[in-house]
Amino acid sequence: MKYWTFFLKLFVLFFIGSVFGCIVETIYAIIKTGAFQIRQGLIYGPFIPIYGLGTILFYCILLITKKPLNVFIISVIMGGLLEFICSYVQEKAFGSVSWDYSNTFLNLGGRTNLQYSIYWGFIGLLFLKLFPLVDKIDLLTSDLKWRIVIYILMIFILVDVVISCLACNRQEDRKNQIEAQNKLDVFLDTHYPDEFLDKIYNNKKWVSTD
Repeated sequence: MKYWTFFLKLFVLFFIGSVFGCIVETIYAIIKTGAFQIRQGLIYGPFIPIYGLGTILFYCILLITKKPLNVFIISVIMGGLLEFICSYVQEKAFGSVSWDYSNTFLNLGGRTNLQYSIYWGFIGLLFLKLFPLVDKIDLLTSDLKWRIVIYILMIFILVDVVISCLACNRQEDRKNQIEAQNKLDVFLDTHYPDEFLDKIYNNKKWVSTD
């Protein structure tokens, strides 16, 4: 039960971080483009999972050290590594990337760079400031009514992740001129066409296979 409660706490952190990431990325997109663009990582809901994973990462870092300098340095390294891994997985799984830093200073394969790694460091320091609030999550996970809410959110996120992955994978197949092979493919083609997905993932770029 203790480990399950800890897992629920990590999920709540993932949920909060994913929503926070969507808000931050949307504001950044508006400032950068001058137009309103919602940035999200899943089809349904204001979630960007990489920020959720980052929040869990920050929490684990603070379980080890709470010295600001240590938190900053480790967050820079681990945040950059997380960004690199997520970019790599997206490219290999779906043939696309959501960010490309190829033409920026001290980038690593275009998947991460010094500037954004430093941003992760500052977010780590922000999380350090907010860390005392994390213990309040225990109050949620110990309350039956809130546990039910958390379980519902877990199911929703899981379904959202599965649908998003299937839809994006099918879009890559369409791009490669692969016809629908079964009823699932037909369902995805009908309910998640390119126009729909391109509107949601408006910063996505296909990776050339040449």
